[in-house]
Amino acid sequence: MKAEQNRLLGLLGIARRGGKITSGFDAVRELINDKKDVLVLLAMDLSAKTEKELRYATGESKEIFKIPFTKDEVGKAIGSAKPVGVLAIEEKGLAETARRLCLGYEGIRRGKSDNASKISCQ
Repeated sequence: MKAEQNRLLGLLGIARRGGKITSGFDAVRELINDKKDVLVLLAMDLSAKTEKELRYATGESKEIFKIPFTKDEVGKAIGSAKPVGVLAIEEKGLAETARRLCLGYEGIRRGKSDNASKISCQ
């Protein structure tokens, strides 16, 4: 695993310990509906249907990153016994750091709509 990937997993753990991360589809969708300023992260093995529903819920308002970790890896990083496929980082500084780390990875997809989700960040 690359050092940048370790940094992102570590950042997710820090955000969780600080109470600045929300996990789970329904909880993240509720944050988005409440117009909270969050960074949304999706596990790489999240189902296409779930991803589509979340992108529909966010519309053009939020940037979403599909990160290169499985739901099990994300769950372990945030100290959850269960797999986690959808996360939102609520703290602005942590979110910006995670965003910069995500933009540094090859193959991470991001977008503000279904059309933009096919863009590769390189």
